[in-house]
Amino acid sequence: MSDITGSNDRRSALLPAQDCESCGRPLGWLLFALWVFNVMDLTLTSQAVASGLATESNRVMAHFLDAGPLQAALFKLGVVSAGVGLLWLLRRYRVALVAAAALAVVFGFVVLYQVVHLWQVTTF
Repeated sequence: MSDITGSNDRRSALLPAQDCESCGRPLGWLLFALWVFNVMDLTLTSQAVASGLATESNRVMAHFLDAGPLQAALFKLGVVSAGVGLLWLLRRYRVALVAAAALAVVFGFVVLYQVVHLWQVTTF
C-alpha cells in the first residue's frame, strides 16, 4: 500500500480532491446531465405506461405512476434532486465525481434503451 497521497491507496477516492475548482465544473455538468436524463426517463416511462406500450418494472415507481403522473414526478425528481444535491455537497471528494460519471452513463443508456425500444414498438 502506498502513502496517503498515492494513487494505489484504496482510500484515495475518499480523500479531498487536489484541486476542488477543477473537479467542480465537470461534476456540475455531470450532475446536470444526470438530472436531465432522469427527467427524460420519467417522461418516456410515463408516456409509454400511459399508452400501454410498456409497464414499469420498478415497484416503487409503479406505485407512484398508479397514483398519478404528478405524484410520480414529485417522487422521482425529489429523490434525484436530493441525490444530486448530496453529490454536490461531496464535490471535494473524488468519489462524488466518479459516482456522478457512472450514474450519468447508466441513465444515459437507460434513456437510449427507452428511445430505441419505443421507436421499435411504434414503427414495427
